[in-house]
Amino acid sequence: MPPLADVFRSKSGIIAMTAVLLSATAIGATNLAVLQFAESRLSDYAAAASTVGAFGLGNAIGLIIQGRLLDGRRPKLIPISMALIFLAAILVGLFWLPADGRAYAAAFAIAGASVPAITGFVRAQIPRLYAQEVHISAYSVLAVVFQAGLAFGPSLTSGINLTFGSEAPLLAIALIILTTGVLSLSIGRPNPSEERERAALRARGRFTKGGGYATLVMATLAFGFSSGTMIVSIPAILAATHAGPWIGAAFSAMALGSLASGIIYGGKRPEGDLSSHLQKSLLISASIAGILLLTTGHPAAVIATMLLFGAASAPAGITASALLDRVVTRESLATAYTAMIAGNLIAVAAGSAFAGVAIDKFGVQVALPVLPITLSLALVVTFLRRRSIGREATSAPRT
Repeated sequence: MPPLADVFRSKSGIIAMTAVLLSATAIGATNLAVLQFAESRLSDYAAAASTVGAFGLGNAIGLIIQGRLLDGRRPKLIPISMALIFLAAILVGLFWLPADGRAYAAAFAIAGASVPAITGFVRAQIPRLYAQEVHISAYSVLAVVFQAGLAFGPSLTSGINLTFGSEAPLLAIALIILTTGVLSLSIGRPNPSEERERAALRARGRFTKGGGYATLVMATLAFGFSSGTMIVSIPAILAATHAGPWIGAAFSAMALGSLASGIIYGGKRPEGDLSSHLQKSLLISASIAGILLLTTGHPAAVIATMLLFGAASAPAGITASALLDRVVTRESLATAYTAMIAGNLIAVAAGSAFAGVAIDKFGVQVALPVLPITLSLALVVTFLRRRSIGREATSAPRT
């Protein structure tokens, strides 16, 4: 049986990946839905954008809090509890609040904090759901499914908004989120002996197995910052060269490259040490980012380079996730994973803000060189600290 098919052999595996797909679709749909709703009520684009920012900040904080809760005694109850809070926050924002920017920011910050951390929940369950030889395939499917959902989300919002109005997408998102919470109740089975072991380890404060987690976090922050600069720089450069209509195609190409690469990487069950895979992915990504600097005057070349960049960078995210099994205890996987994702979100926001300021003050060509520089920094960090995430760092994780 093909390696990727092993991920879907169990009922829990199918439910888990379905929940991730629905969750990612909702997350991908929410930013645009919040923006369109707030702008329609406030008639102020800046205030609407601030509401979206409040949602994003709440989401990052909520990921960290939920990670700790997911590593607690009853992790299955966390997603459904958060989904109910999310539903309540959305209903309050839609039907009970006055058209006030601060009120909307508060309501949607609560909604952001209560988006169930389904991907973190499922990521922590993978070592329990699958044998070790299936882990890389499962992490690849997780990444691919998540990216596919994120890519589809904005289209869902646009379609519902055009048909039913600006409130309807948020109601649909709330129902999807609630569905993911219900599905999470069927993922995995409780293990009383493991729960006792988890409680004992938490009591001793055991979290990491060495310095490897810090290595992965530093690499993730550098990668996130570079992604933020790209999100702002590429549209600005293409617009400045009268190639604005190519912006969507450029980012679609990157997403397509990432999805295809994730499927191929997970499907072949790559051999060798994962830490070297991470370094190779970062090296190739940094090199392609350097090439991107030379293509900015040619839209077709930008699209082709973005496709290659997406393909080169996808294994980095997959291997970084897989390496968590080496550098943190199983009892802390949800905490470690959600904190890393939250850090990435903050780094992306910081990179976007930096690029916006740099472009405003110095021109459109200034921010993009930060992309290969920060990726090279991530490569240097992982190379110099390679022993902390290599085979020597820990014994093989249990299955």
